[in-house]
Amino acid sequence: MEETFLFIIEVIGTFAFAISGIRLAAFKSFDWFGAYTVGLVTAIGGGTLRDVLLDIPVFWMQTWMYLAVTAASLAVVIMFRKLLVSKDRMLFLFDTLGLALFVVIGIQKTLAAGYPMWVAIVMGLITGSSSARIYMPRPAPQAAWPTGAPRRQGCRRCRRSSSALSPS
Repeated sequence: MEETFLFIIEVIGTFAFAISGIRLAAFKSFDWFGAYTVGLVTAIGGGTLRDVLLDIPVFWMQTWMYLAVTAASLAVVIMFRKLLVSKDRMLFLFDTLGLALFVVIGIQKTLAAGYPMWVAIVMGLITGSSSARIYMPRPAPQAAWPTGAPRRQGCRRCRRSSSALSPS
């Protein structure tokens, strides 16, 4: 029963952090593949670091489900783009939900691996807060640019360019 509950928390946290990353990518006009990549790295980055540090099998390499949850998150952002990409509160909601759930998962997995509580607290923080989304789309990689849109910080034309995630 406890394992099922933790699995559900992990899926919801993955969904929330993936939406958070995909939303950021959509705001920066990434294409679908770029948005999926940012969402996936956001969703699995902290847990990957945790599992490597704990020397346990990396969670997302055990099942394809995390890739599918990220794909579902991409579909949700595409369908509800106007609501999700334009509201700062929505980003705050998904970041908060993902952070809370992943801290719980990080602490639980660390304790299950036999480490003391102080290590579990640190690993909970690493799992929840070391999302690679913070580091990823600083300037957008050239491969993620919309076709024909030059991208430079401060370029007014770039800020007005439409996102590949918006329905045409």
